[in-house]
Amino acid sequence: MQNCYNSGRIPRENGHDQNAKGQTESFNFIKELAEQNKLLKQRIEELEAEHANCPELRTYVEESKEKMKQIQEQHLKQMDEVNVMLAEQQKQEVHSCFNKLITLYT
Repeated sequence: MQNCYNSGRIPRENGHDQNAKGQTESFNFIKELAEQNKLLKQRIEELEAEHANCPELRTYVEESKEKMKQIQEQHLKQMDEVNVMLAEQQKQEVHSCFNKLITLYT
């Protein structure tokens, strides 16, 4: 009779070899990522150096950020106003329905 419990078992030596291979692949992948990261950092430094002399661009970016912030604040204020208006409208509708129900049952 054949032993069915150990049929899918990987011998210890093969498992160790596969584990070592996986670790090597992971190490190589991490090494490659580190190299790419280093290249990207160098490129960022180059671009920052190129654009360091662009005060107009920096001013434009700051003005744009400020304008976006103002627009966002306006929209939040409008949303708050609409929420208050809708809450009041709902309150009046509920009150009106309640009054109708009272008049029907009295």
